[in-house]
Amino acid sequence: MTSSMAGWIARHQLWLLALSAPLLIFPSSGLLVGLGLGLILLSWLCRWIALGHLTRHTPLDVPIVLLLAALALGFAVSADWTASAPALWRHLFGVSLFYGLVNGLDRSRALLRLTWLLMAAAGGLLLITFANTNWAIVRLLDHPIYTYLPRVATGLATEQYINPRVAGMALAMLAPTMLAIALFSSRRSYRFVAIGLALLMVAVLALAQSLQGLLGLALAVSLVLVARSRWFLLVLLPPAALLVGAATALTQSLLAGTLLSVESPLGIVLRVDIWSRALSMLQDMPFTGIGLDSYQLAQVHFYPGYLLGPEHHAHNLFLQVALDSGLLGLIAFIWLLLAFWWTSAQAYRSTADADSRSLLVGAAAGVVAMVGAGLVDSLWTAKPAVILWLLLAAGVVVADLSPPIEIPQDSRRRWAPSALAGLAAVLLVLALAAAAGGLRQRNAALVLSHRALLPPRAASTMSPAHLQRAAESLQAAQRQLPGDPDIPAQLGSLYAWLGADSAALEALQRRVELDRDHALGRYAPFEAWRRRLAGEAVGDPVDDLARVYTQWMTRYPDRAEGYVLVAIVQDRYQDNRPGAITVLQSGLERNAQPSGLLTHYLSQLQNAQ
Repeated sequence: MTSSMAGWIARHQLWLLALSAPLLIFPSSGLLVGLGLGLILLSWLCRWIALGHLTRHTPLDVPIVLLLAALALGFAVSADWTASAPALWRHLFGVSLFYGLVNGLDRSRALLRLTWLLMAAAGGLLLITFANTNWAIVRLLDHPIYTYLPRVATGLATEQYINPRVAGMALAMLAPTMLAIALFSSRRSYRFVAIGLALLMVAVLALAQSLQGLLGLALAVSLVLVARSRWFLLVLLPPAALLVGAATALTQSLLAGTLLSVESPLGIVLRVDIWSRALSMLQDMPFTGIGLDSYQLAQVHFYPGYLLGPEHHAHNLFLQVALDSGLLGLIAFIWLLLAFWWTSAQAYRSTADADSRSLLVGAAAGVVAMVGAGLVDSLWTAKPAVILWLLLAAGVVVADLSPPIEIPQDSRRRWAPSALAGLAAVLLVLALAAAAGGLRQRNAALVLSHRALLPPRAASTMSPAHLQRAAESLQAAQRQLPGDPDIPAQLGSLYAWLGADSAALEALQRRVELDRDHALGRYAPFEAWRRRLAGEAVGDPVDDLARVYTQWMTRYPDRAEGYVLVAIVQDRYQDNRPGAITVLQSGLERNAQPSGLLTHYLSQLQNAQ
């Protein structure tokens, strides 16, 4: 009886997966999340009981397991588990969706069901996007048409509506899949529905004015067209040549005034600022990342940009994955993508079935769209990221249905080392973590520091024991990496909250010394590039340092460390002690915390006059 019941549940596991979807993608309470996870675990347990194994094996199993392990580590080191938990549930559901489709689709009807599932997903995404996108934040061109677009869901907070950029990237993943079905499928009904969906999705994507979505769509459509006929390469070559010619024709001054200008719609200044902060985070914490979905938290509290306000993510797919899960997670993710594309290409070569080819090309193109858009933005931290797992599953299921390709023995031997390349990269990272004591110590110490500093900064509550433990760990890291400015910066904050004002001031002075000659290149590289391209003078590095610190002080007026950094520059390097005193007094007037640090330094400067 138990076995027959388990078998029935295993055969209907996709229904359990559908029930768990809203509970994990839109988590509202711990009880509902637990219910969603329970439904997934029940389906896996029943499959094990009924069939004797948990899942079919796929070419993506190893990178998926490694990626899940890295994401779990990213959650474990997060300074705010409450903020990171929704991302963890979303990723777990995505992997469950992948294996649910791999295991739950009837092989005899898999092509039919996958095709209609993808078209249903495209139609649902269209309806949700068209009806519930916040069109008021369209960035480039305004038009009266936006006032007539419906918004079905009302009364929600602003952040609960869909961002047009996110909508554009999501549409770009499924639109080329519909195009592939329209061009390759042998069934007229499929082609008719798919081309209609593709046209509607492109129209809504245009309304979203998502440049990143359009970039991903352009790359994906190019893949679909070239797969349909190699003659399309001739169509793609002239636009590519035109772009290369236009880039080479730009003068340095014009380049500085377009790409490196905040006012220009083509400017990349804010993106570079975001990427600069992300790279700094990754340099400091390469083995664990900064914590799952924690870019905004880390950027606001520990890695302020030159121009940035709070940013939700790193605006680059690969940077975001690395920040969420460390270098191990990044390697696993790249391995996952390459294994999927290789599997899809091999299956495409081995089958002549039109419907199989439509899904293989469409799934591969959809993933290309995500990667293309991910060069300048990231869907990884958004709910539509689960589309990736749907596309991966579609490609793997169809590849499993395709006849195996005959690979010559010589070719098989040649590809054997390549199949182990991902594992070798993982072992290299683990070896680096074991050997590089200073980097490992810094990574661990900064994780402790972020956890210790976040409560007093965010809620004025603190644990002296946690602050002391983090300070001791950072001291050990500083002895091994004395030239890293982020370590004394964190030490200064820890000491200040502990009330050790003299030690805090000494640490912040050390930070200023390390930043003095490289502030612009370290914290505002785009400005250094602009000056070089425009032929401007290099400028006084101390003045540049003061500009950077003043930006931080202005943006975060409640933090005492910002005022102290500016005051140190004015007192020690600009011979302006009265100005330094004024800065510290303004911090006290604004009730910047911890105020003891400001009072200590102010007293020191006044006594020295």
